[in-house]
Amino acid sequence: MLAAGAMLTGGKRIGARQLWGGRPAAYMRDLTDAALVDMQRGVQHYVLNGQAHKAAVLGTTEG
Repeated sequence: MLAAGAMLTGGKRIGARQLWGGRPAAYMRDLTDAALVDMQRGVQHYVLNGQAHKAAVLGTTEG
């Protein structure tokens, strides 16, 4: 995974379950199972917020 705002330069490859960040991007750490679960929860939270915002803008009760 590449952190927000990071810049991956040529020749670098991000491995499975790795977190890279910075400018230029550098390896930071491996992602644990718990970190991946927390990220998935965060993604679901943003999906639900987006659906609620869409419904509010359109004046509907659908997501």
